[in-house]
Amino acid sequence: MPNPRGAIAARWLLPLGLSLVACGAPAEDEDASDGEPAVTVVSPVGLAAIWGAAPDDVWAAGKEGVIVHFDGVRWERVESPTTQGLHGMHGSGPDDIFAVGEDVVLHYDGSAWTEVLRDMHEALLGVYAGGPAGMWAVGTATDVGGAILRRLDDSGWDVLWTSAIRSLWDIWASGPEDIWAAGTAIDGRGFVTHGDGAVFDPIATTGGAYRSIWGSAPDHVRVLPYDGSVQQWDGAEWREEERPAGPRFMTLAGTAPDDVWALGLEGATMHHDGVTWTPSPNVTDAHLMDSWAFARDDVWAVGANGTILHYDGAEWRVVAEAEPAAPR
Repeated sequence: MPNPRGAIAARWLLPLGLSLVACGAPAEDEDASDGEPAVTVVSPVGLAAIWGAAPDDVWAAGKEGVIVHFDGVRWERVESPTTQGLHGMHGSGPDDIFAVGEDVVLHYDGSAWTEVLRDMHEALLGVYAGGPAGMWAVGTATDVGGAILRRLDDSGWDVLWTSAIRSLWDIWASGPEDIWAAGTAIDGRGFVTHGDGAVFDPIATTGGAYRSIWGSAPDHVRVLPYDGSVQQWDGAEWREEERPAGPRFMTLAGTAPDDVWALGLEGATMHHDGVTWTPSPNVTDAHLMDSWAFARDDVWAVGANGTILHYDGAEWRVVAEAEPAAPR
């Protein structure tokens, strides 16, 4: 069967075999040639998922089950109950966070991460835990092939929907009756499905294979293709948004319709201001896999080589990485 990540291993294309040499932020008096704080090492391997409950409570996870946390001052690695790769993370609050990955689902209750599901023969790639919207996870059934949609409710875990499409990569919801998932069809084109919590139907689009979905309201949803134009749903139809040619993108994050970021391979970043997509200068060559935004001046991204980026409203900066990026 086709690999759902095309291939999932593509998340980890850069060298990963480095040891953990530091977990926290540098002391204020550490030297830095450009006046910026020195970059630290938090994870020795690639990071693929990030989510935050607050600006001083941010989590990230990735290869080999690595989980790291930011407390507003420093990033530190925390104990993980798995060594399986983790691809998606989302929560409804600081004591209700899920992380999903290769044959595993983890939950954080405010004090510790625990394994709540395992050996499902699934590569779960995205998760949404939105309080009243419930907990949803998407990915690929690795034993039989095809996309899968999981739900967690009061009765337990349930495989709600499967399809012969290649994979579902990401999921987003505005509420319990407005749930969206995006991925890749068998023919390689983008696939979007929309549901009310019980029934899901495909929504025709014209875009390429989708990697991320994000919205600010039921009538403002964007899907990001690996390559090609971004598609934006206005409540009635899809509208195509041209974007700079060249880079391939993996993740969307935003705070409003006029404040949306897309990030991807080789450190590519671009921003939508409500009118156009504009690229911003790359600050790393690492492949960026996931992102999370709290405010226009507080956006995070993670990727290969344990890379963690932060945007402060003026510029992106590398705050952690396991191996320095190649000179630009």
